[in-house]
Amino acid sequence: MLDDKIIVTGLDPKSNVHAKLQVQLSDLLDEAPSDAFIKFKFMNEAEGAIGILKIYSQQGQFVASGDVVAMMEESTCLALCDELRRQLQSWKSNRFRKVG
Repeated sequence: MLDDKIIVTGLDPKSNVHAKLQVQLSDLLDEAPSDAFIKFKFMNEAEGAIGILKIYSQQGQFVASGDVVAMMEESTCLALCDELRRQLQSWKSNRFRKVG
């Protein structure tokens, strides 16, 4: 079940942004290693809000983070998802290369 593979904190679970975010993260999870789970967190820091998106799996950890401009949570999430897609593509293209 996807609900236990996607963890979102820092957003109102009833907001439209949260619902759209779940869809984006579900799509991203489909591209990740089969044992992966995702954590997405919005935090308010002294310097401003930041978003952190992580994929955890036995094959490695993929991380993206960035500043959140006021009321731009959705676009921040999309940018972080794009960054993780690039990392996943790199992992996929290199995972079967022989060392040595």
